[in-house]
Amino acid sequence: MEKIKNYLKSLYIKTDPKMYDLDHMGALSFWRSFFLNILRPGRIITRIRYNQIFKNKKKILKNFNANLDLINTKNAISEFQKRKLLKGMNDLLVNGATVIDSYFSDEIIETFLQDKQKTLNQIKQTSNNGESKYYKEVLELTDNVIKLWLDPYLTCLLNSYYGRQSYAARYPNFYFTEVSKNYKIKKTVSDLWPHSWHVDYPTNIIVFVLLQDLSESDVCMEVAPGTHKYFNSALNYSDEIIANYSKPVKFFGKKGTIHIFLGNTIHRLRPVAGSQRVALRYEFTPGPNIFLDYDGISKCLSSGYKLNKLNHSEQKILEGIFPKYPQRGFELNGKSLVPNKYKGI
Repeated sequence: MEKIKNYLKSLYIKTDPKMYDLDHMGALSFWRSFFLNILRPGRIITRIRYNQIFKNKKKILKNFNANLDLINTKNAISEFQKRKLLKGMNDLLVNGATVIDSYFSDEIIETFLQDKQKTLNQIKQTSNNGESKYYKEVLELTDNVIKLWLDPYLTCLLNSYYGRQSYAARYPNFYFTEVSKNYKIKKTVSDLWPHSWHVDYPTNIIVFVLLQDLSESDVCMEVAPGTHKYFNSALNYSDEIIANYSKPVKFFGKKGTIHIFLGNTIHRLRPVAGSQRVALRYEFTPGPNIFLDYDGISKCLSSGYKLNKLNHSEQKILEGIFPKYPQRGFELNGKSLVPNKYKGI
C-alpha cells in the first residue's frame, strides 16, 4: 500500500513539478482538489455535516445585525463599533478572514497585561539567548481573560456565522513569537515556523488578539483571501500555487486589534528577522475538533476560578472543553469515555 501511495505521489508531482513537491502537494485546481478529496474525504464530509460549505451571505448579515441588537440592550457598543463588526462579518464571508482594528480598548489590554505581567516576563526572560521562539501557553482563567475570550459580541459573530451554537475548541492560549536577528527561512516543513501555506481544521474559526502594536514589517500572519471557498486538503501549498489563485494579505494592527480567520482559509506565519509578536489565540467550532485536555483544564482552573459564576451563554460555549457532569457515570468504550447508556445502575 505504501509503495502505491508513493507511486501516486510521484505521478502527481511529475505532472507539474514547478507547483508541487513532497512538502507542498496542496492544490487549488479543480481536478487535483477532486483527486485529493477522494483520497482524503474527511474535511469535505465534516463541512457538509455541519452546513459550513454554502453560506447565504445576505441572510447571515441580516441575522447578525438582528442578534447584535438583541444583546446590545444596554448600548454597550456604539453604532461605529457595530459597523466594524458587520464589516468584519462581511469580510469573513467574502475573504475567509478579517481584521477588526482596535476592537478592544487600550485600557482593557493594559489591564490584562498587568494581570498577566508575571507570565509575560517569564516567557520573555527565556528568550534572552537570542534564539528564535514560537511559544504558547494555556492561560489561568481570570475575569480579564474571560472578558477578552468570551466577549459577547464576538460570540454573537461566531454563532451567527455558524448558524448554530459555537463552542470553544481549545483553551485560551498566550502566544509569544520572536524571530532572531540572524534568522533565515528554511524551505522545509521541519522548520520552527508554520511558514508554509496551509489550512487548519475545516470548520473551526481562529481568533487572535494583538497585545502590542504590530506593523506589516513585523512577523505576522499572511492570508490568501477567498481560498476558504475551495475544497482544501490538509496539505501544504507552494508559493507558486497561491500566486496563481490569490493575492496574499498581511494581518497586523494596533494592540487590541483582532484577527479572525476560517480554518479552511489558506494562511501562513511570515517570519521577519529581529521582530516579535505578542497575542492571544482562541479557537472555536460548531461541534467537531474539540480538544478536551486535562492539562488544559488543570492550567485554566489553577487560579481557583469558578466556572459556575459565568452566565448561561458563557457556560454553553465552554461545554466541550469543560464538560458538565451528565447526571450519570461514564464507561469506557474502546479508548473513548462515554456516559453510561442507562441511568440508575
